[in-house]
Amino acid sequence: MTNPAIDIPITTSSVARRWSLPVWLVIICFVTFSVLLGAGVAIWKNAPPIPAIVRSPSHEIILTQADIKNGQETYLARGGQHIGSVWGHGSYLAPDWTADFLHRWGLATAGVLYNESPDFEQTDLEAIAAPERASLEARVKQQFKTNRYDSETQELLLTEAQVKGIERVFADYSELLKHGSAVHSIPNGWFADDKQIHDVSAFFAWTAWTAAANRPGSPFSYTANWPHDDLIGNQPPAQFLIWSIVSVIVLIGAIATFLFIYLRSEEETVETKQQTLELPAITPSQKVTSLFFVVAMALFLVQIGAGMITAHYAVEGHGFYGIPLDKFLPYAASRTWHLQLAVFWIATCWLAAGLYFAPSFGREPKYQGIANAGLLVALTVVVVGSVVGVWAGIQGILGNKYSFWFGHQGYEYVELGRVWQLLLIGGMVFLVVADVSRPPTCLKERRKHYGFKSFLLL
Repeated sequence: MTNPAIDIPITTSSVARRWSLPVWLVIICFVTFSVLLGAGVAIWKNAPPIPAIVRSPSHEIILTQADIKNGQETYLARGGQHIGSVWGHGSYLAPDWTADFLHRWGLATAGVLYNESPDFEQTDLEAIAAPERASLEARVKQQFKTNRYDSETQELLLTEAQVKGIERVFADYSELLKHGSAVHSIPNGWFADDKQIHDVSAFFAWTAWTAAANRPGSPFSYTANWPHDDLIGNQPPAQFLIWSIVSVIVLIGAIATFLFIYLRSEEETVETKQQTLELPAITPSQKVTSLFFVVAMALFLVQIGAGMITAHYAVEGHGFYGIPLDKFLPYAASRTWHLQLAVFWIATCWLAAGLYFAPSFGREPKYQGIANAGLLVALTVVVVGSVVGVWAGIQGILGNKYSFWFGHQGYEYVELGRVWQLLLIGGMVFLVVADVSRPPTCLKERRKHYGFKSFLLL
């Protein structure tokens, strides 16, 4: 039986340009990624140091580098970035831990300087007369802005007031991380081990120090005086405000320049003609590929459910309409699922669209249907493994070591364990390489610019 055919008017246009769109794409990618990589290298070279030892004036060891790094690993493994944020990056349901720890530390230090007691609140500071308050803030600023890190010994020396202040903040954070907070959707027993609580607090303390201490040879901190905090002297440097404005102007100007040059260099002619198109028959691989869209819809529905639970946590921090859901599916897990499943169903649809429409643009390779089915199975394994691994990592079942590889990496939109990430990338690379590496098919379709492999690679 012949395939049905329809007559439709088709409008074609021919555009003559000095430089084609792919050329512009290569130029733009080269310039932008060069700037991005250059900035990345500069950030890496100028990253704040992690002291080997943090000491008191009496040479008592307060923190170690191992404490800070273990705390970072624990924080990321338990989905910390999906509850609060560090250096302004992360979720915003809980406080930014850098800003919160720094301000608490500054208040406690101010209390020690003012009346020898770290029990000092913001209301106590505001109750002080303006001249005396200004003098106290100047003393606190001197405590925090002075960088006492020795690069040769890799030791950081804190003042006596800072030591007493940080002990108070550690006590506050021990209570918070152990018993949780309904306001911030932090589950009770988020960290049950006292060593983990100490190390996570040590990580927060290090980020607070980098945000306050001036970078050597500079009048601002390692984070360019972020976050803003008048108590410890963190105010945005003028040059950063100026360059922020300049960067936006440069961006808009560059886009306008590209559009002006690109559109001025084209000449377009339009022609309409009648053409008969034969509707292609459904191929075996297309029948298999249709299951991809079923999987994508299922992932989409689960993502919606996870989003509903995540949104409700902002109202009822420890449950879902009275159900103590945080014991089984804490906020960090539901938010991770909500974000990660979006990536999965979008990627599934993108891949399925290429596989489904590709046979209409060229000859379908042999056993393509089996290959598509294998890809669907592999995708299912990665999705299920990632979802289960993320939950197990946040619940602390996998521990820090295995959570990174099979559970939660800790980064937004790259939450899935590194193994699942590599399998996902490797599967797609293998599909393309295995398909393109067939010489007979490639030779037959090389004469066509719209062949199966060309469409798939596009």
